Amino acid sequence: MRGLDAAWRRVAASRPDARLTIVGHGSQLAVVQRLVADLPKQVVHHPSLPPDDVAAALDEARALVLPSWPEGLGRVVLEAFARGRGAVATAAGGIPDIVTDDRDGLLVPPGDVAALVVALGRVLDDGALAVRLGAAARESYERWHQTPADFAQAYAELVERVLAGAR
Repeated sequence: MRGLDAAWRRVAASRPDARLTIVGHGSQLAVVQRLVADLPKQVVHHPSLPPDDVAAALDEARALVLPSWPEGLGRVVLEAFARGRGAVATAAGGIPDIVTDDRDGLLVPPGDVAALVVALGRVLDDGALAVRLGAAARESYERWHQTPADFAQAYAELVERVLAGAR
């Protein structure tokens, strides 16, 4: 919720039909609850959802919004990419390793509420942009995705290369 509360209030004020769906719970629950109470027609909160419902929520979205900056890999970004949804995310932690700005998502500096407002507005106002980002996100996912068999094969090939170099 780092900055999303303030950003969404600004976005919602100029786009009465926009809706933010928040999934999960954590240390910012009080902030989420205030946002839902203040903007009940524009903010929906699900403390938890089964995987199929998360997929459905992503399918209904224009993009994933991930404004936190103490992120590691950002697995939820890969989940959004798998569903063909781009991301509006913070350029911090492992996120820039996954999201390429203006290709499969929009990156904003950590804590920059104004930049987050602009990025959210771009995705909400420009359907073609959201579709373009989503298509590229799906392509990006294909580069990241590995089945267990793919992983085992890649690992075996790595071991073979290392052993061949040691001979």
